[in-house]
Amino acid sequence: MQAAVAICEVVTTAISLVRTLRASFIFLAVASSDRYSDFMDEKADISERQTDFIATRPS
Repeated sequence: MQAAVAICEVVTTAISLVRTLRASFIFLAVASSDRYSDFMDEKADISERQTDFIATRPS
């Protein structure tokens, strides 16, 4: 009987751990995606500024 209780506790703990890790990975994936998006937006802004500078530069 005690073995069954111990097994149930281990399984419950493992399920809880998996849920916590899954939530953490989802959070990290979303955060990384936002940072990548911000990086690409900044890169596009820099490219646009360079193009504007080249277009308005005296010959």
